[in-house]
Amino acid sequence: ITDFMNSLNITQGQLPGKPEYGTSLWSFIFEPNVLDNRIKIENEIRRMAAYDPRLIVNTVNAYPQDNGILLEVEIAIQMFTDPLMLQIMFDNTSQIASVV
Repeated sequence: ITDFMNSLNITQGQLPGKPEYGTSLWSFIFEPNVLDNRIKIENEIRRMAAYDPRLIVNTVNAYPQDNGILLEVEIAIQMFTDPLMLQIMFDNTSQIASVV
């Protein structure tokens, strides 16, 4: 989970030598909460989780907040039986994604 959260705090293109690594989720802050954007957010979470073969994303829900986006991500870690429900806040004020 720590590795996954670290990857969500790297803006896509920010890591030298790995332009595809990192997330574009920050660009969705203050965008309309419409189906098209929710699908793009879910796809981006799945793309980032795919970098770690231990992770399996079950569901993703996005909720706009005053200063960012709150994501509820049900994620399973291989070798463990129970999935975890993570609430991840993308806070535009602090520019940090963190588990709440």
